Amino acid sequence: MAKEKLWRAHIWLEGQIQKVGFRWASQQKARQWHLNGWVRNHRDGRVEMVLVGSLANIQKMFAWLPQGPPLAKVSTVNIRLASINENPHNSFQRLPSL
Repeated sequence: MAKEKLWRAHIWLEGQIQKVGFRWASQQKARQWHLNGWVRNHRDGRVEMVLVGSLANIQKMFAWLPQGPPLAKVSTVNIRLASINENPHNSFQRLPSL
């Protein structure tokens, strides 16, 4: 049986997305959709995220990101997507802010 191809998405989000539970909600969605990686806030107000998993599950996150959790107002989502050979992450984590 062939191993499912892995994908990595590096995402930057802008808008009213800090102090509204965005990282927590992202972590819950990532776990729900079996995605690994991380999410963190930046001092400039942006949120950075890395997702690793199947393309189908990453696309589920892509569909959710523009709305985010109830109090979020996402204005911009920038995505860089690439196929990868190995998963460097074994979970999805909320990292400290930079």
